[in-house]
Amino acid sequence: MRSPPSRRPGRPRKPSPQPKEGSKSLRRALRLLRAVAARDATGARLSELAAAAGVHTATAHRLLSALQDEGMVSLDPDTKIYNLGYEILRIAGSAKHLATSSHLRAALEEIADTLGDDVYLAVPAGNDGIVVDKVEGTLPVRLVSPAIGSRRPLGVGAAAIAILAAMPPDQARRIYEANLPRYEGIPWITAEEIWQEMSSTRKRGYTVVKGHMLAEATAVAVAFKDHGGVPVAIAVTATNSRMLPERRAMIAEVIRARVEALGPLPLAASRSA
Repeated sequence: MRSPPSRRPGRPRKPSPQPKEGSKSLRRALRLLRAVAARDATGARLSELAAAAGVHTATAHRLLSALQDEGMVSLDPDTKIYNLGYEILRIAGSAKHLATSSHLRAALEEIADTLGDDVYLAVPAGNDGIVVDKVEGTLPVRLVSPAIGSRRPLGVGAAAIAILAAMPPDQARRIYEANLPRYEGIPWITAEEIWQEMSSTRKRGYTVVKGHMLAEATAVAVAFKDHGGVPVAIAVTATNSRMLPERRAMIAEVIRARVEALGPLPLAASRSA
């Protein structure tokens, strides 16, 4: 019987390399990103995400901050809830986002030029509304308005209320009730006020939000539906002194006329749950 071949002398085998710190951090960040994605409809707090990803809270905070800087996750400053960020949504399904934004870009520019105020476009993303495009007005002095990528629960802010109000009542109520715990963390609006403005929006055809995020600001928003019935909203923000009742109605008409002149909307970015 032949004996097994003897091992030739040579260099000793190297131990299997340990994962480098960079790759460990990357894996942890990806686990956190998956945890955020799994809870995107309702959002999640830092402690929940750290537990789901199996990392220390301090590590989770550091990695989530980096992901936030890159636009991969978003953090609501009021509720401290994490959601997927605009950048990851753009990467994952940007064709529909871009189709909506591209179709309405000319309308946003015309509205901003006509009114002189900031104009932005919001679309639904799960139980949230996300700003996907914005055109700054021509006035020399304007208020700060939501930035591209800003994300709030549907019902918080003029565009988010307009989107919710344009949904079928059963769907709107389902999302509203799912977001009730999140509304509790918003200091400048209550769940009751959101519901009341939704009802008013359905009656008048546009949303009016005064003195919410900024005490001196008023926003007017109008919702439109795409081919699949998904609502998106265009909002205009201005100082309270520029948003007297008669001008609010005029702004809503300007928004409506500019959008209708462009023809039917392509499919919106996502479908709300």
